[in-house]
This record gives sequence, C-alpha cells and structure tokens, in this order.
Amino acid sequence: MHKENDYNQPLRSQILICSIREEEAAADAVRYLLRTVRPNSKTLGNKSSSLSFKNKIDLFYDIEDLSVEDYNNLIKFMEIRNQFIHNPSCSSFTDLAKEAPETIKFLQNKFSNKITAAEESYIQSFKDLFMGTLAKLLILKIEYRNGYSEELLRFINAKAIDNFSDIYKAAIQSWKETKQQTQNEFANSEQAIKGFEDYLNYWLLDKKIKIADSIISDEINGEDIFKRRIDLMANFKKEQAELISKNDS
Repeated sequence: MHKENDYNQPLRSQILICSIREEEAAADAVRYLLRTVRPNSKTLGNKSSSLSFKNKIDLFYDIEDLSVEDYNNLIKFMEIRNQFIHNPSCSSFTDLAKEAPETIKFLQNKFSNKITAAEESYIQSFKDLFMGTLAKLLILKIEYRNGYSEELLRFINAKAIDNFSDIYKAAIQSWKETKQQTQNEFANSEQAIKGFEDYLNYWLLDKKIKIADSIISDEINGEDIFKRRIDLMANFKKEQAELISKNDS
C-alpha cells in the first residue's frame, strides 16, 4: 500500500506537463494536415471521442512524415508517460528500471550522458528524449500549417481569376474615370498602360481581400476550399450537363 508521499508528485507532474505539450503539438499538426481547424472537433479536441496520441503518431508514420527513428522515440516517450501516470509503483526512473528495464536501456543507448548518479542521468536522458520528440512534432505542425496556408492562398488566387472579367471591367472603368481617355489612346500610350496595370492590380487585390473576408466570415467554408473529396453524383450530373450543352451547340 503506497503512502501519498511515495508517489513523487513533482516528477510525475513534470512528466504529465511534458505529455500535455506533446499531445497539443500532435493535435495541432493533425488539424492542419486534415485541414480541419474547427475548435469543437470530435476527433481532434479534448473529448473522449478524440484520437489518441498513438493514433496521431501512427497517422504521421503511415503517411511517411515520421521516420522509423522518430516514431520509435515517440512510442518510447508514450510508454514512459504511461508508466508514471498509471503505475503507482513507478515513482522514479529507478523504479522504471525495475518495471520496464528495456525502456531504461533505450534511454541509455539513445540518449546517453556523463552524469554518474543513476536517477539524475535517467532524468536528463528523458529530457533529451522529450525535447527531440517535441521538436519533431512542432516541425510537422509548422510544415502542415505552411501547406494549409499555401493551399488557402491558391484557392483565393484561383477564385479571383474566376472573376477576372469583372475585375477587368472595374479596372477599365476606374482608368477611364481617372484618365479620361479612350481604349485606343490607352493602347498606344506606355504611361496609360502602366496606369491601367495599376488599376488592374488594385481591383485584383480588392477581390482577393473580399474572398478572404468571406472565408473569415464562413460564407466560404473549408469544404469549398479544401476539396478532400468530390461528390460522385454531383460530378456525374456536371458531366451530363456538359455533354447535353455540347450536343445542343
């Protein structure tokens, strides 16, 4: 029977905090990977239905964004965390050496140091493991976030180009109102051409801003931006309509 002061709460608390930081980094990385940044997600939030830490690590490994070494390090981190959080007999790394000797061997082999005192040496090895695995998860998060941002920007640019006819008309109108010139004069004047280019860029940027505002206000949602799947029946109907239109012409 363990007494309350046998549990080494300071060490267990430190390991729990390390675990929370890794969980947070992994969850954020998956959100950006799946293009699902909604705060009330059932699988990526803090509910009982959420994916486990191992599920997320397995996903990164399956899509080959984690090397075998990084994956094994994360699994070992998880095993150590589970021992200290769930095993009442594991209150120190010396206890861990008795409960899971293969885990201690892993720490000694992969994260060796010159500290002579066993417990302090194990703690330092664990810190090195934690820093390395957290760094990997944070890098994945940043890389997935960059991919998310780039895809979002591509959508905005493509959506703006879809409206290029309206942008062109607005630029022409602004150019005429300012310069009081005809299109022929504009075509023969280098200065006028430059002026029209400025208006074209202005209205193009204005359109991109409006699209971005629509995304922020949820008028355009994630399903419109990130095409993770194409509705099969909708695609068939589109092809049918195009075929009918082609035959009619």
